[in-house]
Amino acid sequence: MPEDAEACFDLYLAHTEPLSGEIQDDKIAVEYLRKAHDLGQPDATFVLGSLIYKGAKGFDEDRSEGVRLMKLGKAQGANPM
Repeated sequence: MPEDAEACFDLYLAHTEPLSGEIQDDKIAVEYLRKAHDLGQPDATFVLGSLIYKGAKGFDEDRSEGVRLMKLGKAQGANPM
């Protein structure tokens, strides 16, 4: 697993985008997303929060934690679409 936040987030995206050429695997994608978040990547923090908020991709739904992470990601400079 890379130790670069941007690389981890890019790999998360690659494993969730059908046209990327990578195997679509939520388990692998979430591992990269968590690593990117742990390394301080703002977009990863925001996306992680949104997944937790919705209870998606194997996360338990936790709206308060999801909102906390989305706000943190935004404060760190995330640019949600």
